[in-house]
Amino acid sequence: MHVEKYTKRALGNMLKHYSRTQINPDCRDNIDSNLSELNYNLAPEREVKDYQFIQQRLAEVKHLNRSDINIIADWVVTLPRDFEGDEKKFFQTVYRGMCSRYGEENVVSAWVHKDEPQAMPHMHFCFMPIERTVDKNNQEIEKLNAKAILNRQELKEIHPFMERYLERNHVPAHLLNDKTREGNKSVKELKEEQAIKDLKAVQTLRAVQKDIVEPAEPVKALRGKVVSYEQYEHDINTLNAKLLQRENKTKSLKNDLNFQRYKYQELDKNFTQEHEEFLELQEKQHDKEYLKQQMKEIEHMHDLNRFHNHSRDDITVGGR
Repeated sequence: MHVEKYTKRALGNMLKHYSRTQINPDCRDNIDSNLSELNYNLAPEREVKDYQFIQQRLAEVKHLNRSDINIIADWVVTLPRDFEGDEKKFFQTVYRGMCSRYGEENVVSAWVHKDEPQAMPHMHFCFMPIERTVDKNNQEIEKLNAKAILNRQELKEIHPFMERYLERNHVPAHLLNDKTREGNKSVKELKEEQAIKDLKAVQTLRAVQKDIVEPAEPVKALRGKVVSYEQYEHDINTLNAKLLQRENKTKSLKNDLNFQRYKYQELDKNFTQEHEEFLELQEKQHDKEYLKQQMKEIEHMHDLNRFHNHSRDDITVGGR
């Protein structure tokens, strides 16, 4: 189990990824579209699409109007490799357990993906992190607050809770392991812990070097290896920093591209509408010009008739 949080900018891509209406290019190699029909959604069926549901729910709750606010959270729960029971019952039970903590009224979708041959079946439990609290007037309100819902205590308690919930519902499964018994940790936290361990190792080696006044040849060789290790560690950290910057820039460019594509679609839609209106006006103008021409012809014919009538009357008078 692990959780991710997403802002409004990422909503479109993530919702399409869950429902497979559009496959993320980064995940295309891992997805067999021929198996996508085996995927299923455990969330309630609604008359509106997921994005519209999110907008409706946002209108009902208090939230900050900022672009960096996390709108949805996604718990990814994977079927244990040693699980021997009914797969669908496992995910249905997990779904009910999640709803008991986060509220089914806040669930956006709960797609179970079975179209990734290199991965075990897993569920994306996508929900809006909404808490029930009180305002300044001590009135009960609902508030979008990912920090409060997915705080450190929650990340520590969710795994043992889910194991107990599965066991009580006669679906025994082992979700805990050595990495999760201390609670969910982010990639950043794990890297920080590893960096601290590496730093302590380097400090220990330096202390050994300092205690040796006249190091023998093996110790000198060890010192050279320590220096090489430190340089290697520095180079790795530098490369990781550059890689992270490039990944962030790539994500930013992808988001900007999606935004520009959206603007282009809106402009194209507006252009098509305005072009249709122009053609309609042009057609009306043509009809107007045609009516004017018809009126002129009628007036001309009328004038000719009057002329012929006068001429005939003059002839008749002259004959008399």
